[in-house]
Amino acid sequence: MADFRLDPENRDLAREGSLALAEDGGLGTAVILSLFLNARANADDPLPDPNSQDRGGWWAGPIGSRLWTFRRSTNTAKTRSEMWDACVEALEWLREDGIARDVKVEVVPHDTDPSAVQINVIVTEETGSEQAYSFVWDLVRGRFE
Repeated sequence: MADFRLDPENRDLAREGSLALAEDGGLGTAVILSLFLNARANADDPLPDPNSQDRGGWWAGPIGSRLWTFRRSTNTAKTRSEMWDACVEALEWLREDGIARDVKVEVVPHDTDPSAVQINVIVTEETGSEQAYSFVWDLVRGRFE
């Protein structure tokens, strides 16, 4: 069964033509939701607002990633390494649930924006086919662009 395809660039549902909603097999939607919904921060995660104790996350269960906690972070190798950990953690369920044979994540500096990183994800499905996804994460605003 197909899901509606998300269009990260326009932050909306993707369309085919002027009226029809585009569909995908669900993998793209799963990657986007896994990375860009706010998961609850760990007790030792520094929060973007030092005056807040809000650890975020969805009250109904573990979904999403801790990328939101990197808002206002400096684009350093250490930050990118910690973001990589958060991405891998958020996508691990794809392997655990038998949806993917392998998931590779890369977090690198953005080519033109020093306050952003590029997040590249390659999901190898059980069939062996690979799906690649690439996102730009704005460290200042704490959101994908």
